[in-house]
Amino acid sequence: MALLALLRSKNRCLEKFLSISAEFVSAHPAGVAEPDAIVKIQQERDRLLEVMSLHDRHINQEVAKLDSADRNVELKAGVETELKLREELVASILRADVALMSLIENSKNRLLREMAGEQKSKETLSRFKSQRGGTSGSGIDERL
Repeated sequence: MALLALLRSKNRCLEKFLSISAEFVSAHPAGVAEPDAIVKIQQERDRLLEVMSLHDRHINQEVAKLDSADRNVELKAGVETELKLREELVASILRADVALMSLIENSKNRLLREMAGEQKSKETLSRFKSQRGGTSGSGIDERL
């Protein structure tokens, strides 16, 4: 039946979504990632969310087409099985997202620290240049 095939296909998308998130977190054991890598996983996840949205529309269309004769015990059992799997996958995705959000937060904080360090270096260099600015260095030679 088309409805069960769509539900199974959506669950495969959820499995892929979970896999992408879990692999990303495990690929960054230090708990930080480069901004480009974070953007890439976001794009992959967004693409899968679009696909799942299409699945939802098709599932709703198939449910609307069902008449009472099609709603048999076999269909109900299959739908219940797929929905139970979906619930388990969503719970796993939520757990993986907690780790993913932690990794993104750590990456953001590292980037902010690096930017603050660079800003401090620029300020130090600027102060050094401004203190030296009026002299050509000849005064230093005379003092020595």
